[in-house]
Amino acid sequence: MSEKLAPLRIGKLEAEFPAVLGGMSIGLTTEEAVSKFVKLGGYGTVAGVGGGLEEGIVTSRDYLERGYEVLGDRIKKAKNLSKNNNVLVNLMVAVTGYKESVGVAVQNKVGGIASGAGLPLDLPGHVMEYAEKYDISPDETPEMIPIVSSAKAARVIINRWQRDYGEQWEKIYGKTLLPSAIIVETPNDAGGHLGAKPKDIGTSEYSLETVVPQLVEMMGRYALDAEYKLWYQGDPEVPFEIPIIAAGGSWDRGDIDKMLALGAKGVQMSTRFIATDEINAAQEFKDYHMDNPNNDPIVVMTSPVGMPGRAYENEFVRRINRGERIDLGPCVNCLQRCEYRDTKKMSSYCILRALHNVRMGYVNDGVLFTGSKGNRLKEDRETNSSMVKIMQEITKAA
Repeated sequence: MSEKLAPLRIGKLEAEFPAVLGGMSIGLTTEEAVSKFVKLGGYGTVAGVGGGLEEGIVTSRDYLERGYEVLGDRIKKAKNLSKNNNVLVNLMVAVTGYKESVGVAVQNKVGGIASGAGLPLDLPGHVMEYAEKYDISPDETPEMIPIVSSAKAARVIINRWQRDYGEQWEKIYGKTLLPSAIIVETPNDAGGHLGAKPKDIGTSEYSLETVVPQLVEMMGRYALDAEYKLWYQGDPEVPFEIPIIAAGGSWDRGDIDKMLALGAKGVQMSTRFIATDEINAAQEFKDYHMDNPNNDPIVVMTSPVGMPGRAYENEFVRRINRGERIDLGPCVNCLQRCEYRDTKKMSSYCILRALHNVRMGYVNDGVLFTGSKGNRLKEDRETNSSMVKIMQEITKAA
């Protein structure tokens, strides 16, 4: 019999269960899914990318401006609906308008910013800049949560934060500049874009079993230094802890217990919830995930972002593999680096529109990201379409 799951603290936030609903772009996790997950006892993550892609949007300026509006609106609605600030936002370093999106999140007093798809080296600087601009108090400043695939990446981020922003941060907030949590998303099981080279995917070096204990040990040392400093100054906020949140491959209570046994304090789950009623997608999208009518395999594919990605090998992916260059519509410069926009390479496409197409129900005209266990959605349609039933299943004590 499993014991009751312990709460998960992220800085000044605390959730009843150690579960985070991952931010699924483009527009899959909006205020409805996020607020429901928060009410059920976890942390919900607003998808921070692609909100500006709407009918009639064809220019980069319109896309970005509309995107900031949508992001701010979704954060406010998620907080209001959940009556709680366990609302996070996922922001990709690789996208155009990253800094401005951080500003929107700070202005709307989101609970925390989870940031990956690149190293968020300047995140503290952006947070401080916009906190000053919008007169955001320290108690309302978002928690900062880097998303990494290795302990090395976490060390690079922290060292750069402390070198470039540590002194300023300590003057403003009176504490050592450190992440409030670390999400470790290794490429062996996670869905979507993967932070590793294709040759490294599937190796033990990038497994959660390897990386989680490394991060637990490393962040424990950082936390110990910060705790000693707080104790020396007479600050009662000790002990200090930087929780590790394991992302990728967690499906049921057994998977969660396994990650907790490795030293993680929580898990991030996305694929398990991708077909639930609260996810903002057409029924055709959800039906594909729960039925996979063509028995398409789950493969690692090439993305114009410059990273590999895990997805179903649907007809669209097969066209890409045959060497087709697919024009899905006007480029809105959504990425700082884009293979489709910047090169003449064949077998390329617009990833933004490819993800938007499938969310709208055109499941063979775009990319269907999923985790390595995506085909398990076929096991129990009734449960896997209900966020409430899934949460009941994974959090029950017995």
